[in-house]
Amino acid sequence: MRGTPPPPARAHPAHHPVFLTDLADLPVFRAVRDEFIDPAAPPASSLVQVSGLVHPAFRVEIDALAVV
Repeated sequence: MRGTPPPPARAHPAHHPVFLTDLADLPVFRAVRDEFIDPAAPPASSLVQVSGLVHPAFRVEIDALAVV
């Protein structure tokens, strides 16, 4: 059909800063992350331990940048 946009392309993660309130959560975070990205070719990332996030119950925040 003319004028129909193409389907969305799959985004490729380029960078994802991670903020953890407890570094003891890092192994679990990495295990879950590796289910969604290729651990052999991961995107750039940074890890910051923080004393708290916007809600006291939050333990992790991920800010992701992707290239479409």
